[in-house]
Amino acid sequence: MMLYPFNLDFVNYGDKKIPVAHYPFMFNGKTVPGVLCAVSGRLAGDMICEKDNSARLALFSALRLDFRRVAGLWQIHSRDLVSAGKDRVPFGVKGDGLVCAERGIALSVTVADCLPVFLYDTQSGAFALVHSGWKGTGIAVKALELMKEKWGAKAQSTAAILGPCIQPCCYNVDKERARVFAADFGGQSVRRGGGTYYLDLQAANIKLLKDAGVRNIAFCKDCTFTDGRLGSFRREGASYTRMAAVLYFPG
Repeated sequence: MMLYPFNLDFVNYGDKKIPVAHYPFMFNGKTVPGVLCAVSGRLAGDMICEKDNSARLALFSALRLDFRRVAGLWQIHSRDLVSAGKDRVPFGVKGDGLVCAERGIALSVTVADCLPVFLYDTQSGAFALVHSGWKGTGIAVKALELMKEKWGAKAQSTAAILGPCIQPCCYNVDKERARVFAADFGGQSVRRGGGTYYLDLQAANIKLLKDAGVRNIAFCKDCTFTDGRLGSFRREGASYTRMAAVLYFPG
């Protein structure tokens, strides 16, 4: 596995500089070329999935993406997946993950403590982007299964990236939620300290992906709660900043 730091670059949009972190897919020790895999920083603004959201428009324009070809979801903390294609670029549809196999279409989800998971099958060309919180943990494996069903994707030829999320240092939960999470995703997904229980979203997803056969996994350990460059529901409260995770293969 490979560890990525949350290093921000700045892309220009008029007189604005928009903070974005880029994450390359790695497969068998080599970078996969020709792909945009990115997460916006907090100061890029709130990326809620609305067509008149000026922050989203600015981000996608700065990344040279056609807003009409960017799929987005009204996220509901589920394991529901939506397919995108040249004749269907969903926007505002309920769900928490997108799968696609056609170039020229960008996938986007929003995150603010929950985990963005990027998937790319290097043989079939299928790709997916999912939003995985504690309720939706397991959606990444569902995406793998759907990629296999629709396009013949294989876990062994798939690369995965786990973006920034709230880390177990700060994700305290009650005993019952911790018990259920550990039962479903293994003891390594829960930590205990001083009588308090903490969830590890990345550990749970890494276990699930490895159990499914994925071996090329990269991850970012920066914590959305402690790092002010990142949006965090727990830190910011009701006015929290949703970051956009974006996956795009040019046509």
